[in-house]
Amino acid sequence: VGRRDAAEQTLLAAQSVAQEAQDDRSLAEVLMQAGAAAVSGQDFDRAFAVSERATALYRSLGDIVGEARALANLAAAAVRQSRWETARNANLRAAATFEMAGDTRGLARVLMNLAMLHGRCGAIAEGRRYLVLAREHQRRLQDDRAVTASLLNESFLALWQGRPQEARAL
Repeated sequence: VGRRDAAEQTLLAAQSVAQEAQDDRSLAEVLMQAGAAAVSGQDFDRAFAVSERATALYRSLGDIVGEARALANLAAAAVRQSRWETARNANLRAAATFEMAGDTRGLARVLMNLAMLHGRCGAIAEGRRYLVLAREHQRRLQDDRAVTASLLNESFLALWQGRPQEARAL
């Protein structure tokens, strides 16, 4: 908890400096980090609010990769709050934005998030569809770790569908 408090103080100080300097790019990045820290610290209301601000700021700057990253943070906070439709929409917007930016790695991560979100909501077939898309990108990137994570997530989907044999085979 002590380190988390120190990190929070550092982020607040950085936010203050960026605001005083009227440095919107730095402020957007600080807000992005604050949103991620709030998710890690399980302060999901704050994570959601800060990520919304970061998303809007990145959008106003024309930084589509930053916007997509902030949308992914916003989606992560929404999932933790069981705001499924909000999480789905934020992830879909992040995926479209990463795709538009040509950021295949970011796109693959968001597709994995969409897969697990759909699985949690009982839409297993849709979740699998997103995993297949994510894995295609991960293989093109030769990202073996991400491919392994994708296969693990597919086993979770199989378990949630009541198919333990299939989960073990993966």
